[in-house]
Amino acid sequence: MISIVAFSMAAMANFDDEASPRRLAVSENSRFVCVASSDRRVRVWDVQSGRLLHILELELPGSAVAVSANGGVIVAGTDGVRNDSSEPMKSQLVAWSLADGKPKRLWSTWQIGSTSAVALDPRGRQCYATTFYGRLHVFDLNNGGLKRALVESGNGLRDVSASPDGRTVATVGQHLKFWNLEATPIPERSISIEAHITVEQSKPFQKATNGAWGKAVSFAPDGRWTAVLGSFTSRTGHADSLGRVDPSNGKLIGSAYDGLNDASSLALSSNGKQIAFGFNAAKIEIRETESGQMIRKFDLDDFGPVRSLSFLDGGKRIAVVNLNGEKARILNADDGRIVRKLLPDG
Repeated sequence: MISIVAFSMAAMANFDDEASPRRLAVSENSRFVCVASSDRRVRVWDVQSGRLLHILELELPGSAVAVSANGGVIVAGTDGVRNDSSEPMKSQLVAWSLADGKPKRLWSTWQIGSTSAVALDPRGRQCYATTFYGRLHVFDLNNGGLKRALVESGNGLRDVSASPDGRTVATVGQHLKFWNLEATPIPERSISIEAHITVEQSKPFQKATNGAWGKAVSFAPDGRWTAVLGSFTSRTGHADSLGRVDPSNGKLIGSAYDGLNDASSLALSSNGKQIAFGFNAAKIEIRETESGQMIRKFDLDDFGPVRSLSFLDGGKRIAVVNLNGEKARILNADDGRIVRKLLPDG
């Protein structure tokens, strides 16, 4: 294992589990926006008209959502629940197909721990879900069968991202890791939700690791680097920073750029040349990827903490959702002007 980005997270003790950055997802063609909300619903809006297309029901408050590359499948995860204190906390994962224009539930399953993030294999084969119990679960996207539960050392996982070629998965928590899912064959049969492998046994899957806390991670569109948002403590105090990491060797590309205090989430433009950051202080910054130079920033007034965001239409617009998924907007990326409000009741 290779030590990569030196983010020391001693100051992350107060990091709120609710700040995991995957409550919003957009289809690859920017046709619709999905939001998992705390009212146990996943809402799907048409981007162009702002019309509410679908309301998908969950059994628990929604915490994360992902959309397949072709826009045909939506998978959402929930907060965790336990029947009594002697049981581990479990959360729900639900998948729907939109293939015929109307949502059809494909499968529903449960996993250990509250869902922090969900990502889908671009090849349409697998679903990846991380939990605050420090687990990366690999599910069959077609039937929801659990194929592998990989256990992370240290505390919980905050985010997950799949590489464009589908061969590597990046997770962040106390460590940044690249899991090479083709290094060791993964059983194609479903296994018990309780089944897992130990940290020692999982090492063949790991490409790189470091002893840090991370908030968010995202592969670049070409897969050559990952953007990692984390926090570190220096002699001058605590700060949040972003680093770009080469997943093939774990090396930092260029210099990590800072000035991102209280950042909560990130999004990459379709060409990878711009990065947008959401903040708990209800603002958005857009920066140039190579240098980290500020392009523009704008406040969101009474919107509240930005839970997650995503570029639309090649970077012309931005979809954004607040902490609980109660407010969703589409903004003009040039000036932050509200293009439309995505209303929960249509």
